[in-house]
Amino acid sequence: MHGSFAVETLKASLQAISYIIRRILCDFQMPFSDVLRQKDKNPNIFIAYSIFDRLQFWNDFEEQWTINNIAINFG
Repeated sequence: MHGSFAVETLKASLQAISYIIRRILCDFQMPFSDVLRQKDKNPNIFIAYSIFDRLQFWNDFEEQWTINNIAINFG
């Protein structure tokens, strides 16, 4: 039970961080192609986008892991 609570807490934290970073990027209204061009002028935008990109990868991985785990347990 403690393991699943820890996972849910981590997941909620990552989602909150992801939302904040998404808002930062939206406030700058900068498409991804501009983020790469602007990284030397404004490294904070590049850092925010990099973190957001990694969190998105984590969400995709976690979702796939959950699907695989359900398939193993019930399939």
